[in-house]
Amino acid sequence: MLLGLSAVGIEMGAAVGIGIGLGYYLDRKLGTAPWLLLFLSVCGLAAAGRALARLIRRLQKPLDDEGKGGPG
Repeated sequence: MLLGLSAVGIEMGAAVGIGIGLGYYLDRKLGTAPWLLLFLSVCGLAAAGRALARLIRRLQKPLDDEGKGGPG
């Protein structure tokens, strides 16, 4: 379980870092500063949020299954 949590943290950091790095590089290359940096940063944040949502769903599933199998 702990390994999965650390992997999500790395995935979130990488998503944001790649968005910022790629945006910075493309802005310098194409002369579009700061638009690609801003756009790709937001895309990286969205990808990080998606990773967090997947983690929450994965952690919630055993709790939901536990509630369905109870007495009653």
